[in-house]
Amino acid sequence: MRLNSVQSWVVIVSEVLTRGIMRGSLDADFKQRLKQLIVTECEIEQEIDAIDDDAPMFGPDSQLELDSIDAFQIAVAVQNTFGVKITDSKEMRRVFTSINTFADFLRPG
Repeated sequence: MRLNSVQSWVVIVSEVLTRGIMRGSLDADFKQRLKQLIVTECEIEQEIDAIDDDAPMFGPDSQLELDSIDAFQIAVAVQNTFGVKITDSKEMRRVFTSINTFADFLRPG
């Protein structure tokens, strides 16, 4: 059975009400907080509102132009802020794909 957009939103709202927490990629305020963390920790001169939620955080197509040192700084900040350790480099690459994947890792919903 395929859900239409209204039915999909009903399912999402129902899950939020049931679990009491919203999936990270659906929470604009949470993503703003993550963007602020990245900009602050990595000392980036970038407007938070200009950061695309789906754009790559690393690599040649990244508007943030983050490198491995930045990844380490973000991982430490995540541990200090959210109590979540990211020690595996493969997991780190997956988590830090975009703001949305980062948000969903921290708040799977």
